Amino acid sequence: MKSRSLSSDKFALLIHILCILIVMASAYLVRTPSCALSNIDSSIRDAYLDESGQPYLTDMDSYYHVRIVDEYIKYGHQGNAVDEDGKPWDLMSYYPKGRSAQYQPGIIWLTTAVWKVANIFKATDISRIEFSLSVYMAMISALIAYIAGCRMSGKAGGLVSGLLIGSAPFYTLRTIFGRFDTDMFVVIMNVLLILFFIEAISAKKNLMRILMVAGFVLTAILYAQCWGARNSLLFSGLTCVGGAVYIITSIILKDIRKNHIITLIATFLLTILAFIASEGIKVFSTLFSALAYTDTTSTGSDKLPNLFASIAELQKVKMFPKAFGKWFSGFAGSEQTIINGIGGMFVAVATIAGIVFLVLEANGKKSERNSSNPDIKKDKASSKSGEKTDKNRKDKEIDGYDHLIHLCVLLTWLIVCIFITRSGVRFVEILSIPVGLFAGIFFDRFVNWIFDVKKAGNIDGIAFSLIVGAILVIPALTGASRAARSVVPGATDASYNSMEWIKNESKDGSVIESWWDMGYYYEAQSKVPCIWDGGSQNGARALLFSKAMTSNDLELSERIIKMIAFSGNDAIETMIKHTDTKNAFETLWDVLMMNKDEAVEALKQRCNLDENTAINVEKMIHPDNDKEIFLVITYTMTKQMGWYEYYSDWDFTGTQKLPEATWYSYTPDGTPVFLTEQGQDYLENKRSGETMWRLFFNAEENPYFMPAYEWHDGTEHVRIWRVQ
Repeated sequence: MKSRSLSSDKFALLIHILCILIVMASAYLVRTPSCALSNIDSSIRDAYLDESGQPYLTDMDSYYHVRIVDEYIKYGHQGNAVDEDGKPWDLMSYYPKGRSAQYQPGIIWLTTAVWKVANIFKATDISRIEFSLSVYMAMISALIAYIAGCRMSGKAGGLVSGLLIGSAPFYTLRTIFGRFDTDMFVVIMNVLLILFFIEAISAKKNLMRILMVAGFVLTAILYAQCWGARNSLLFSGLTCVGGAVYIITSIILKDIRKNHIITLIATFLLTILAFIASEGIKVFSTLFSALAYTDTTSTGSDKLPNLFASIAELQKVKMFPKAFGKWFSGFAGSEQTIINGIGGMFVAVATIAGIVFLVLEANGKKSERNSSNPDIKKDKASSKSGEKTDKNRKDKEIDGYDHLIHLCVLLTWLIVCIFITRSGVRFVEILSIPVGLFAGIFFDRFVNWIFDVKKAGNIDGIAFSLIVGAILVIPALTGASRAARSVVPGATDASYNSMEWIKNESKDGSVIESWWDMGYYYEAQSKVPCIWDGGSQNGARALLFSKAMTSNDLELSERIIKMIAFSGNDAIETMIKHTDTKNAFETLWDVLMMNKDEAVEALKQRCNLDENTAINVEKMIHPDNDKEIFLVITYTMTKQMGWYEYYSDWDFTGTQKLPEATWYSYTPDGTPVFLTEQGQDYLENKRSGETMWRLFFNAEENPYFMPAYEWHDGTEHVRIWRVQ
């Protein structure tokens, strides 16, 4: 008997190891297409590779993390300066003022630690770590999801959960090779929160309960350092809410246990105290701002434009793709939907089935739950029998509660996660967690039904199980792989060489002006500050820069560019304090072209400024000192011209419609392609007179901007102008 038991234990261990290898290998393999660049024409593929042959990073946010890691290694703190209070300050971003460099340090700590460990064995460039770290973290996420799935159902359910969560298409899209971002922490931390909480509630021994509560609190605090305190507070709080739902449900079923109530209260209070100790009391006021992103056109503040309306990942996401045939796919191309993001319609059906199984079990086994309540004394015989049953079903039931805690916590997560996807497509990756766990529970119940209820033989049972499992996971895995293949690097040789030129030509006090979306890359590569980037967009600067690009007066464009470089938004923000926003901007456009005395008088008369304030504002608008300004215009920017015109023609009502459909396009060399007669008329009669058109396509000689450098790599074309 002992040898047979030992052999059985070894076989079970081998199955666990095999499942772990499958989920981790799958998480790795579905992300490898992002390295191959197979969807890029071979004639221009080299333009996406750096000098070492490694693809450039896929997302501009990644280059912000590259820079803060470099600064941490160089200075020993975040940012490249400190403010008057001794707090880290970032002088590279939002020039000329800069902005706070306080940022969740988890990605910095992890990257430098992995880099130092790697260097023990072999000299390793940190860029190699940054290029692949997200993938290895995704593999760990798959492992933890497998463990959570096993604890909630069994090995079969754990395998499906590990595959669906670790290789969820949207999660894969945000943790591919070349994406160095904080998304790598999201699934790991959230699954750990759920796992530790449920284990704490269902633990039979006080020591284990204490350890699981401690694990939950520690995870919440680490989460705050990796993806932001407000996000950690939101999702740890959500988990506790699921626990409260469980307690309420247990009371309704008249089967409540005091130790569960105590565990919930202790977990909640200890988490709150830990947040207060590590983050301060103010963190609680930011809780719901974790979902504050909106795609409305106006910020609501002074009716300035909201740039989040132009960011794809913050758009509301639809539930289903338009074509029914794509409902069952894990990837629907550029059409991003919830169903495709979680792995397809079969996964959604399995999620619902998992919920139904748990609801039926909770409803149908009330008497069994009561009979297994540890608060009710049992005779020795029934106790021994119960212990034997628990041992045989340890992967399926927890202390007689039949996974009621799983139902309540996961269902709470599912409902809330569906709701928060309205705050942006980025939250679909979090939705994959309750979906994957519910689908794993369904698959576990299905396998048990095949073998126990239908009495299927080993071969038939295994065959049925494999078919259903394949239907669940294959669309998700293939969709994840296709999603990874669809991504291209965010920079090319043209961007790299241009920034290398600026780095070599710049001096102290130099500044780069361009659209915000490449700001992170420009800062990291050139070591020169930018007027804005992905972390410092605001409506006022959007109007200023857009006006400079769309004006048909090159002198006005030059004056706006200089004003931003010397005083940023200070002039317009001061004017807005004394008059309405629309009048402030209309006055600014006029004052920019006036001499000093005329400008001061106009500011006094039209914006109600006193003499001293008007003089100070005029100095901001017409700076005296020379400064080296690099104006960077790219081919990609010309394709976004509709946005610049949208912002420069802003009506200050907060209701302005987003840009219309594009009627025109261009070839990479700048040749217009007219898609409609309306588009042709628009290009010929308006676009050709705009500053961007004149500087980029015409390379027009003028007394305001001097051509300094250009690079065309077959896919991107960059022109750099020095402001005279």
